[in-house]
Amino acid sequence: MNITRNPLLLIFLGTPFLIQSCGDSNKTKESKEVVYTLVEQPNKEFELDYETAFDQIDGKYVEIDGTAYYTFFNRKNSSLYFYDYETGELYHQTKMAKDGPDAVEYPYYFFDYYVHDFDNIFINTMAFYYRINKDGEVLKRIKPDDTSGFFSRKNIAIDGAMEYRDGKLYCGISQSVPAEGDTSWLRTVYNFDSETFEKEYVDERFLVPNYEEKARRLREMAKTGGISSVSTFFAGNAEEVYGSSAINDSLYHFVGSEFRGAYYAGDPEVEVTNLEGYFNKTKIETFEGGGISIGPKAIQPAFYTEMLSTPDNRYIYRILIHGTKAKIEEGSDEERPEVFGATLTIFDTLTKTAGKIKLPVEELGITYYSTDVFVSRKGIHFPNKDIESESLKSYKLYRVSSSETDLGRSVF
Repeated sequence: MNITRNPLLLIFLGTPFLIQSCGDSNKTKESKEVVYTLVEQPNKEFELDYETAFDQIDGKYVEIDGTAYYTFFNRKNSSLYFYDYETGELYHQTKMAKDGPDAVEYPYYFFDYYVHDFDNIFINTMAFYYRINKDGEVLKRIKPDDTSGFFSRKNIAIDGAMEYRDGKLYCGISQSVPAEGDTSWLRTVYNFDSETFEKEYVDERFLVPNYEEKARRLREMAKTGGISSVSTFFAGNAEEVYGSSAINDSLYHFVGSEFRGAYYAGDPEVEVTNLEGYFNKTKIETFEGGGISIGPKAIQPAFYTEMLSTPDNRYIYRILIHGTKAKIEEGSDEERPEVFGATLTIFDTLTKTAGKIKLPVEELGITYYSTDVFVSRKGIHFPNKDIESESLKSYKLYRVSSSETDLGRSVF
């Protein structure tokens, strides 16, 4: 791809999208094709301390009391870092204790967090749920109910539509292995004070094609202790969400628990893998004595790795990787997956239009999991492959703009 510097202008015609509503699947509505423009902005950079590895960061963007922050978790020193997004300067470091009443434990290595404000930071480690403040004080610790077993228990899940209101989390819910015949719910209202799931909604069958086969496979996998599931994603807020999965080109719109419609928002030039292909991209090995190894295969098919939204929730961005090729890491004989192509899909929740832009993967740190990507009011940020420094985290920043042309095209 030929790239012009500052501004970078990549223009692609958007594609028609599909609308399907409950009980109204045969109706057609007019669509618009959208010309999207991706304009390169100055790099966004943050200075790192000696304890932080630039290539082990999953950055997030949060707004607290009108101020924008860039934040990430540093596993090496069990700290949350908060930078002033505008200046790039470190604002605060929340160091979590390893023992004592304020200890934050993550024995399964898993750690995810959601920042409502500096007095309400929620952490999920699979072993416990925590509410802490910016000083690292544990305000509440909850141990999930394990009576049904680790794989069958319900867990809260932090996602792109999470909100905290009046002591309740409007968030994701996950159950690794639902029992045969049970409904797998993906959204919940969790009362953090009473430690109860007050409401469960959004059936996974909407988002994951061939769900029953997926559930059957998970039950079989659980017998050997190795679980590999299909990722689901959400964007929105407590009132309404858009959801999808790693193997689905469509976005599903819900207001509360009511399904309002499905919208195609993919790249017709790239065929997303099916359930079989998605499961086959993961390598699970079991060993004598009960050991298990789970990792990615070097050659992977096309699937979605990320769903992000603008701070006002108007635009939803998804990253579709076209697949991976095998790459041998320097100093190792092990093959690792390297992304050879990717598309940024864009969906306007106001006009219900969609478009796509091929991404310059040779310059961006897009991986087969792509978690270190975030959106601010200035645009979308990708890790900068051209700058790899132990003392600096650099992101390429792009502003996405659009113009719409009403073509009066009918869609299904």
